[in-house]
Amino acid sequence: MVGVFPSEASAVRLMGAFLMEENDRWAAQRKVCYGTDYDVFQARLGELVSIARNQARLAKAA
Repeated sequence: MVGVFPSEASAVRLMGAFLMEENDRWAAQRKVCYGTDYDVFQARLGELVSIARNQARLAKAA
């Protein structure tokens, strides 16, 4: 009996390739930002900038 995949690793690689294609397709879709989401983002912008700066500082220290 001949199997479709020569090994389990080849099946995993095929599924990985499929999932990467789906991710690329999803990422290319049009993004919509609604006004309420934008308002929430703007309200927390200072906090997000602070988090980003802290993460950059931690990355340099590592």
